[in-house]
Amino acid sequence: MSLQSTHFLNLEKSLNDFPEDLRKALSKIITKEGYVCCNVTKRALSTKGGNFLGILHAVDIKGTTNEGEKEINIFVKQANIMNKINAISIADIYSNEVYVYSELAKVFTYLQNEASIPDNERFKMANSYNESNDKAIILENLVTKGYKSFNRLEVMSLKFAELSVEQLAKFHGLSFVMQRKRPDFYEKRIKNKKWPVKFDSDWNVFITNICNKAIEVLDSKVQGKVKKLLPTFGETYRRYLNDNAPVWVLCHGDVKVNNIMMKEINSEITEVMLLDYQFIYHGCPINDFIYFIFSSTDQKLRREHLGHLKCLYYESLKNFLEYFNMDVELIFPRKLFEQIYEDRLDYGLLIGLYLSYFMFVPEDELPDTENIAMADVVFNPSDKCKKWVRELIDDFILWGYL
Repeated sequence: MSLQSTHFLNLEKSLNDFPEDLRKALSKIITKEGYVCCNVTKRALSTKGGNFLGILHAVDIKGTTNEGEKEINIFVKQANIMNKINAISIADIYSNEVYVYSELAKVFTYLQNEASIPDNERFKMANSYNESNDKAIILENLVTKGYKSFNRLEVMSLKFAELSVEQLAKFHGLSFVMQRKRPDFYEKRIKNKKWPVKFDSDWNVFITNICNKAIEVLDSKVQGKVKKLLPTFGETYRRYLNDNAPVWVLCHGDVKVNNIMMKEINSEITEVMLLDYQFIYHGCPINDFIYFIFSSTDQKLRREHLGHLKCLYYESLKNFLEYFNMDVELIFPRKLFEQIYEDRLDYGLLIGLYLSYFMFVPEDELPDTENIAMADVVFNPSDKCKKWVRELIDDFILWGYL
């Protein structure tokens, strides 16, 4: 069936503000899905301040195929224009996500099928469309599957944290499996993934400005301790993302609460799914775990459950690898795991300060990425942010890192 033979209702009206290549991609999907007549509607989705690298839309297609009535629900993340921000290449990070959904997801599925992993024990990913490209990611709309986003300004529950850590361990576990079962693929398609941010002067000024603003909320004595570390923060960041760690995997790179969707039954969280793979890189798995903890948990959860979550990550990795007849102690010994965690915990201090902006900036204060350079971004910490930063610093003082 040709595109011309399909009767589209409201297609041009619904999609007229999309760029031409995205309109063509959605038209191809409509044709491939077999519609002979369909109605297309689109609505903008708010990121609620959780994403300034994309413009989000839901596209609903409902109509008739030769087999009967059919409806599909699509999520579109359209690349934002970033004229003044050179540290991040929008084309590169969108290409990363296309790679994950179009290529890596197939390898994950094959390996998990081969190991006969039960559905409830799998690492799960959203279904994607092949029409995704470096300007737009096109996925199934998970909201219509019962998932919902977590508000970055709210405190996560222990259950949400547990399920997220379990999924993260499985994501890392699949790297270890690929190293053994698909070594050529791992060598050619995983090991070459570098952190997709340039540590240019604009980026360095941005990090310094954000950290300086964050630590202004501290009392003078504590503020002095943290300020002494500021000159080394940029180098620390680069080192942990590019160093020769003894254990390497494909890292997610941006595991935080607003990049995870959840499903609830009777107000109980039953399932989570990691999203937003734009910042993937080949690195140390502990980086991702620390990033998640210090971007998304509050002091109460850390003090009561951090030890539990760390053990849960390792046990989840152990249990997942057993499906592939792999012994975690031979791959990532517990003693080494604990040592790397202790050695890298200061990465959490940097992440916590740096991400205080992204986690707490009000939606109406998000930067105009088309016209504002990163060095010119202004940050005015809210009361919630101030409390969060003070508690973060309190923890690192308690642990002896400050």
